[in-house]
Amino acid sequence: MKVGLVALNAINLSGAEYGFVYAKVPTRLSEAEIRSLIEQVHGLATEAGVEIDVIDLDASADVAQSKFYTIWQAPPA
Repeated sequence: MKVGLVALNAINLSGAEYGFVYAKVPTRLSEAEIRSLIEQVHGLATEAGVEIDVIDLDASADVAQSKFYTIWQAPPA
């Protein structure tokens, strides 16, 4: 059984050993689906005891050529 970000079909999960993960989770451009995904990711972060600084949306699956848009940012500490 898949759990966590893997269950959401996330890729780009390396880097945790340095304190940062830049996971990429596929989604359709549907407001309801994006809101649901944000809620799921926040739930996973809460369970794991980690903080999320930024959630952004890549305009293309090809990250090298994609523009990204910030859709959620943590309030200033």
